[in-house]
Amino acid sequence: MDQVCARQSAKLEELMNFLSFAVLQDCYKGVVVFSFLNEARQVVSVRTVDTTTKIRIYASRPPPQTSCVDIALTIVDFLQMYSGELTAAEIAGLCMSGKVQVRWTAYSSVKAFADSFDFSPEKWTEFYDHFGLDPNYVDGIECTMSCCAARESCTQEDIDLNWQLIKDSILVPSGDMDWQLVSQMEITTVVPSPKDAKVDEDIQWIDTIHPHFLQMQETVKKKMFNMKEYAEKFLALRLAHEKLSLNHAEITYLDLDIAELYLEQSLAHPNDSSLSAFALEYAQKIPESPLDIENGQLPFEPLEWQPRRLRCAWMLLKLQKASIVACISPLCQGILTCETNSELREWGEWFIDTLQDQLEDMHTALIDQSITSSSYGEVASHAYAAAAKTTNKKFKLWLLETLCHSFLVADNLMMNSAKKMFDFCDQFSTEVGDDQLRCYFILLRLLLCIRMGDIVKAQEIQDSFPDNTESAMDTYWLNYRNFLHFKIKSYYDPNQCLTISPLQMQCWPPYLAEATTYLRYSALTVFEIYEITCYLLDTQGRFNEMAELATRMLEMCQTYRHIFTTTPLVISRMHVTLARYSHSMNAMEAAVTHVNSAFSLLLAETQSWPNQSDASLNVLMEILDVATTIVVSPLPSINDNIIDLCEDEPTAFYPTEYLLEFAAGILQDKGLRDVIYNGPSKEFRAKYDLYLAKWFWASNELGMTGSYPELDSLRSYALSILQDCLELSSTSINCSNTTASIMALFGPKLENFGKADEGERTLTNALKVAMHTRNIRLQLQIMAEIHASCARKVQVKAQAIVAEKYRKKLESLARKVARALENDVVHRRLLKWTLPKAKQ
Repeated sequence: MDQVCARQSAKLEELMNFLSFAVLQDCYKGVVVFSFLNEARQVVSVRTVDTTTKIRIYASRPPPQTSCVDIALTIVDFLQMYSGELTAAEIAGLCMSGKVQVRWTAYSSVKAFADSFDFSPEKWTEFYDHFGLDPNYVDGIECTMSCCAARESCTQEDIDLNWQLIKDSILVPSGDMDWQLVSQMEITTVVPSPKDAKVDEDIQWIDTIHPHFLQMQETVKKKMFNMKEYAEKFLALRLAHEKLSLNHAEITYLDLDIAELYLEQSLAHPNDSSLSAFALEYAQKIPESPLDIENGQLPFEPLEWQPRRLRCAWMLLKLQKASIVACISPLCQGILTCETNSELREWGEWFIDTLQDQLEDMHTALIDQSITSSSYGEVASHAYAAAAKTTNKKFKLWLLETLCHSFLVADNLMMNSAKKMFDFCDQFSTEVGDDQLRCYFILLRLLLCIRMGDIVKAQEIQDSFPDNTESAMDTYWLNYRNFLHFKIKSYYDPNQCLTISPLQMQCWPPYLAEATTYLRYSALTVFEIYEITCYLLDTQGRFNEMAELATRMLEMCQTYRHIFTTTPLVISRMHVTLARYSHSMNAMEAAVTHVNSAFSLLLAETQSWPNQSDASLNVLMEILDVATTIVVSPLPSINDNIIDLCEDEPTAFYPTEYLLEFAAGILQDKGLRDVIYNGPSKEFRAKYDLYLAKWFWASNELGMTGSYPELDSLRSYALSILQDCLELSSTSINCSNTTASIMALFGPKLENFGKADEGERTLTNALKVAMHTRNIRLQLQIMAEIHASCARKVQVKAQAIVAEKYRKKLESLARKVARALENDVVHRRLLKWTLPKAKQ
């Protein structure tokens, strides 16, 4: 290590080896990066301590995407902190003073890391014995640097000079409260300094200055760095170095500095009521504006008054546990204040960093379900409103994107407001030209399009990522971008989506470790990948693969129970997937049970029906999809691999009556219909109309007409509903399976209205789309309709061709179901699954 004391370097390596030897079993789990600084505060060496699984120490920084705690300090401070010499209070003092540079939100991690090792003398002895080391070998290393030179002894003149700082004032303790300046009298009796005293020892140094300082040790309980430094700092503040008297303006400046000290210590020691009392007392003395002063000796420059006052205001609000909206107000004021003076640039950076930390903590709390999405939205909106006039464009763009994100996490999307904000942010991000923030905004815009059900627009936006996206984004967000690409592709190209699904599943395990920052997001993303894949496998009749993947979903529900049970509707979505499988296996009793379970969990999340969150509406659409799906039953029996076809002609299949009645209970609710029609999602609107039209078709064929007057009154609008639904699906959603399902119902309707040729073309196109997506049940439904159409036109040859293809498809479906049923253990587990009770 360049420009580093040889002895310190050797001691550092010794201590690093000791950490590996003395780590405790229940140690802090994470990555801590130490950047060692020289006297010029330049980084001269780095050590990374990784305790995620077992302790590993590296001489370099981890990859950029690694979540870690960064600590910058000198080697001397490190050796004191992590050798057991300092108490927790003294370590906190080093952090709060700035000697040790660490994010204030990471103090708990720093303390947890420090508590992860056994620094007892017995452990050190064991360490030296185990490796056969001489405990004093470091002292024998030659070093020519000034740090190892012999120290000059402190003379009586030095002691007298220190004493001159306080000789004209008397500091006495006021009860159990603070130290106060009470008189201008000279001290006539001074405790003499012994000639042989070691003045570098704290207690003897304090005793030399003033006998009353002996009481200070008990008063402050070593809350500051150590007694000597506390005394020096306190005297420097109250006496303004060498001045003998202070005017009111000077005292005001000093009171602000003392208030900062008390507030810092109070936040570091929240359980100490005496510190909090002192902090409140001094904080209340701070005026809004500084008093005019000429030729005064001050602890800081007058131009720093406002930043320091606002920082104190923020710390006071944190100490009083004020609302987060209140806490960010002084931070925003500080940002705007510091922009008016270039000399306050570092203060401005502190305010920006702290505000970003506050909002990131809010987002973490939102992920952990400890605050509501509305609270997060309120804070994001307030932060942007308070700091919108900032001239820092990059920071303003960050605020804008935070506000855009708050729209996306809301239970219900405010479409007009969101669209205006996203359009403005889109234009502004282009002007700023920051590729990283631009990429993040495009991700947000993709999520907005998916939320609005505008998949066509999402396809366009995903092509607008900058060319250097790979370098501008970290690995996690690159994976998330690929996930959104996978999700969008599932709409219009199911086959390609299934091809890339294994790659999607393989890239997420590194983020599923308990200690990772994105654990909740990653677990939910993997769950959704499985969910989408299961749906596509079900449509293609690949039930064996679906059963295997559904089993992995059940294992995820158990492994990440603490996440899934606290995230609304995840378990409900699990039941929907199992209902699809049971339905495809013609296990209708299990399918009904899973549908009822999914709907019950949805109702539990619904505060006031029919008002639904967007997430609830998404699950409701999936439930209606299962309820209106045709049941291919009875299937041809398989005996010795020979298909026994019981019918010569294609048979039309319909949804089961019980599930149709269940769907009718939902579809007849006019209030729910208004919520969907007036909502932001085009996809929900198109799907709802599709399921309504499927209900009209199936209930009519099964003789259920007249059972539900509210729905029967809408039957006459079936053709226009299908027409609007098809247009919306084609222009905005571009979902192959949805479009083909609409066309399968639209074709026969056109024929009924005398448009036979148009109806036939519609059915033919629907079959082509269904063949492309390999949706086997939809193919059977369309073939049955085409066969009936040929019969009406007496097209015998065409009838025969369609019937032959129909029989082959039915045979293929029967074989696929039979293969899935061979794994009886998995099959029964999927049919009967419910979330196990949590272990006590």
